[in-house]
Amino acid sequence: RPVGLCEDADVAIRKQAIKDLPSFCKDSKEYVPKIADVLAQLLLTEDHTELLVIQHSLVTLVKLDARGTLGGVFSQVVAGEDLVRERAIKFLCAKLPSMGAEVLTKEVEEFLFQECCKVMQDVTGQEFTSLMQLLSGLKLAKTIPGQQALVDLAAEQADLGKPLGESGGAGDASSRTEALAKLVQCIRQALPYFSPYVSSAKFVAHLCQQVLPGQVTTDAETLEILKLLAEMAPFAANLSAEDLQTCLKLVFDKLLELMPLPPAGEETEN
Repeated sequence: RPVGLCEDADVAIRKQAIKDLPSFCKDSKEYVPKIADVLAQLLLTEDHTELLVIQHSLVTLVKLDARGTLGGVFSQVVAGEDLVRERAIKFLCAKLPSMGAEVLTKEVEEFLFQECCKVMQDVTGQEFTSLMQLLSGLKLAKTIPGQQALVDLAAEQADLGKPLGESGGAGDASSRTEALAKLVQCIRQALPYFSPYVSSAKFVAHLCQQVLPGQVTTDAETLEILKLLAEMAPFAANLSAEDLQTCLKLVFDKLLELMPLPPAGEETEN
């Protein structure tokens, strides 16, 4: 069987078998998800030339049946070993953006978005950023509903509404610093999509209620948060009057704390 030859001890036989696999799907597309799953598992290889052959075969499958291939690859992203998962995500992020509209149809884009949403329930910071960048290139991301969906993904990842570092258990300084870095990363991914039609109010309220009041430990972190607030503020129109007043007072107080003192002995002019 061709699939068995993909694990042959001879690398030349393996590469030829991997190269031939997509041809078995040309007239039988029902095999595409399984073959894509097998190829994704083979991404574990340490042989660079073999890795290139695997990626080439996966690209051939994507062009043959994009949805079926994505289903197979994502099964390994969800359940595969860490290295397979990492390389599968890298493959998707590297190869899919160059695919034309005849491959990435509306149906395929919607399927890709749904699969990314499932994966994002358990991702590293780098994986989250990579997948968000992949989704940002879709036609879906040019629409208001698509942009709102991407902002919602970032909001879910950011644990909005929870005290900073709460998931870390003790809430010590290191867990807060880690949680703040994750929050900043999520906001940066959401920033391009805020507009008069996609509100930033949830993020602004979260920074003002959960982050700024005494939880940020360094001036550099406070400054970073204030910069992000400045970028999001124009799109927080539906913030309640009460939240707005709280935010304004907090920002004003933090700015006063950050302002340098005048040099000692210098006369102040009226």
